[in-house]
Amino acid sequence: MNSDRFLEESSVDPAGETMEISRKLQLAFDVQECIMGLNLGNLESSEEMRILMRNAFNLKITNINLSRGNLDLDSLCYAMNTLQISTNVDIRGKFPSGFSHENALNFKSIYYEDANWVTLDMLKLIKTGESLQLQNTNLTSLELNQFLLYWLSCEDDVMRQIQLDSNAEIDEYILFAGITVEQTSDQNCYLM
Repeated sequence: MNSDRFLEESSVDPAGETMEISRKLQLAFDVQECIMGLNLGNLESSEEMRILMRNAFNLKITNINLSRGNLDLDSLCYAMNTLQISTNVDIRGKFPSGFSHENALNFKSIYYEDANWVTLDMLKLIKTGESLQLQNTNLTSLELNQFLLYWLSCEDDVMRQIQLDSNAEIDEYILFAGITVEQTSDQNCYLM
């Protein structure tokens, strides 16, 4: 058998083959956790991104990491519509300007590296979850304060852990107005 020919034939769609093997393993075993990482940086088109996501999301995924690359609106909406709310979502890529989706902040655990599209109104729509980490937001000290006051007084169990990093200059007096806080040994972490 010609090894070069075998390599060419077997690596036509390595991502698809990996998904198929994962699907078969999930059928054969009672899989409690499936962590899927998709590097989107080398994809040449939005269509390739959606095909890769569609194949991955057919699996029972508990944790998804989408990294690198600029995420197009259609692909992000597909992800937000398809992923289970119980999924831990980690997206480390550039969101399109003005992105918004009703499910974007309602997954079990959320990490968005590029959250400059998140608004105070969106934060107040969070229904449930365990952890929310938003990097590079454009939220002001006053908006962050309003959210923290809302979060602390909310009767629903909205989020247990919140980390919001803003690109705006933060005034701690405005940020913590009306809130009792205790600073931890980590100078950027507070207990409320």
